[in-house]
Amino acid sequence: MPTRAGSIVDHRDPQPNAPLPHPGRWLRFMRPAEVTDRAPLVVLIHEGPELAPGVDDLECAIAWLDPSMHPYDDVEQVIADALASIAWLIDCSELGHDPERVVVIGRGAGAHLAAMVAVRDPRPVGFVLVSGVYDLTDDGRPELRHVSPLLLISGSDADCVAAWASADTCAVRRQGQAWAATWSIIEWNRPATAVEVSGRPPADLVAELFDASSPLGAAVLRTINRTRTT
Repeated sequence: MPTRAGSIVDHRDPQPNAPLPHPGRWLRFMRPAEVTDRAPLVVLIHEGPELAPGVDDLECAIAWLDPSMHPYDDVEQVIADALASIAWLIDCSELGHDPERVVVIGRGAGAHLAAMVAVRDPRPVGFVLVSGVYDLTDDGRPELRHVSPLLLISGSDADCVAAWASADTCAVRRQGQAWAATWSIIEWNRPATAVEVSGRPPADLVAELFDASSPLGAAVLRTINRTRTT
């Protein structure tokens, strides 16, 4: 977690009676001291001990959900807890950010969770999905349709970026392209931005998330900055 001045809220004790599921370091929150009230909130959903480079430079509150720290492997439980955690972040006015300017960013398993938020919660104003799988029925499991966000896309006012690495598997590239295309053809939706990143292994795409000089970083920063005028 970045060490700049601010407040970090652990999922175990964000406030004494917070209705959050499961103890542990599944959710952390930080609003640096120099970030003013009513700043945008960026929710990062990705596995690993480090946040993306450049996150320190964002004039935003930051929340981090780490799926690898969730105590259960059950996909429905993880989805339910991700939805509950993000809903709590949006609703908790004591945290000081603007609940009408929330952007959710996910990578890998986190991209699937972010996509489930996109089809279940209309309040975030932007989504960035990186190297995710969005149709869990693709490998012959039709019983997983209800947790396959690609099959559940409907109208939304949110901006959406779908990204993948050229070195990703064929399935990940195909599903990223399908997400962007399906999101874009829904009436009233803003067209999704599709970004393919070359020259990096998939696990390294997080390094470009907030790099304004890269196509992915530029798309992400446009999505975040657009919330300032929403």
